[in-house]
Amino acid sequence: MTKVGRIFEEEKIAYGEQCWLEGYFAEAKRTATLMLEDGCDIVEIMRYSELSRHEIEDLQKSLST
Repeated sequence: MTKVGRIFEEEKIAYGEQCWLEGYFAEAKRTATLMLEDGCDIVEIMRYSELSRHEIEDLQKSLST
């Protein structure tokens, strides 16, 4: 494989990983939002959404405004 071909393949892989991560975090935030609306405990939300406490608290602040 040429250098250009290898670089192209690496960029495709990186783009695919980025898209996957964006989708994963969007789904995690959606799950956390639903759980916050249901009044779940932050520790429980952290467990099921795999978001950090800080991310959940930021999400909670954005919901209350």
